[in-house]
Amino acid sequence: MSVQFQVYIRYGCHLCDEMLEHLEILANEYEIDVSTIEITGKDDLERQYGNKVPVLVCQQQEVCHFYLDVKRFRELMGKLATK
Repeated sequence: MSVQFQVYIRYGCHLCDEMLEHLEILANEYEIDVSTIEITGKDDLERQYGNKVPVLVCQQQEVCHFYLDVKRFRELMGKLATK
C-alpha cells in the first residue's frame, strides 16, 4: 500500500517544482503517492501555508517546507514501514 503525501504549492514556484522532482526520484525507491494542492486564492490555505510553500504533508502532519528534507522523509518512511 502506498503512502499518501500532499504538497501545498503555488504554480510557477521554482521551489515547488524542485520538491516535486525530488519526490519523483524517491518514488522509484518508495511506494508513495503524491498529490499537489494549489493554495492561490484559497484564503484558509494561504493563511496556513502561504509563506512556506512548498509544504510536504503526510497524515495531516507537516514533514518539511521550502526544500525536501530527505533525512526526515526517510525517517518517516521507516516509521510507517514498521506500523
